[in-house]
Amino acid sequence: MDPIFRRDENEENLLHNMINENEGQDVTRRFLNDSGEGDESLHREEASDGRQADSGSASGGTFNLENTGEPSGSGSGHSSTRPKRGPTKKLADNVRYRIEEVGPDGEPLAPDDVKKKFVKACGTLVRDNIPITIREWMQLKDPTISFVCDTMKYRLWNMLMHNFLLRMPEVDNPAQEAAARLDLEARVKKFALIKMAEKFKNWKKNLYLKFVKLDKTLDFEHGYGKIREQWDDFVAYKKSKHAQQRSEINQVNAAKKIYHHKMGPAGYAGCMPRWEAIEAKYFDAGITPEPKHGTNGQETGFTAMAAHWTKMGRQYISSHT
Repeated sequence: MDPIFRRDENEENLLHNMINENEGQDVTRRFLNDSGEGDESLHREEASDGRQADSGSASGGTFNLENTGEPSGSGSGHSSTRPKRGPTKKLADNVRYRIEEVGPDGEPLAPDDVKKKFVKACGTLVRDNIPITIREWMQLKDPTISFVCDTMKYRLWNMLMHNFLLRMPEVDNPAQEAAARLDLEARVKKFALIKMAEKFKNWKKNLYLKFVKLDKTLDFEHGYGKIREQWDDFVAYKKSKHAQQRSEINQVNAAKKIYHHKMGPAGYAGCMPRWEAIEAKYFDAGITPEPKHGTNGQETGFTAMAAHWTKMGRQYISSHT
């Protein structure tokens, strides 16, 4: 008989016990960089071979990037004569990166290397701080299913922004400064939490596919020490009748999908320059994507495309072909 899995109050209490900083404090201004300058208390450090350590971007970067933190989800390290790619490390406490540009949806856009570090940090934080026995990121209607509470999400957000600074948006009216500040923070926070939810889901999915499904045991001494105490419960649930039924339903739904993204790890941002180059060749050859006619008999060509060939439509078609 499969075990009955109920809401784990001990795990939820563990999350609340982890939330012990910044309670009741206004931390809004802490990660907004009004001046656009880096934190002057942090300095670049020279690497041991005499070269300057990686300093982020020339325009937006500080700072000391030497990382001595423990790998995400890891216990002790693993030495080898051949370098191996391991889990992403937690950013050191004395590291700051400045985000120079933010998209409408809150996604950091520039500098590019800082954008990548921001996304990686989202994954590191959920792997290091959210037990894999927590079932869902969002609260479901079933009260027996554990989830990541709003208080913990707030805590994750503040831990993330300890290493990142947001450039204050320029406003014409000083009275609008506070509203612009809050809007910027809200957009970036929304993007970060969506990315964390995605990373949390993929983290547990990969553990299942690479280990549980293949009846393999983790090497807790090299890379997975932080989830040692959670592993048996995680495996028990993943092998339960409830989890297997849910997996079967998901597989049936996934099989119904006809169009699949073909962008690879680059994502939209990495593929858009290539798509634009392809479009330019079409235009040069006199070929205009559908719909090719403008409204009310307007001329064809780029003008018509601009009116009808929307960015969303272009991305959808390009990413599925």
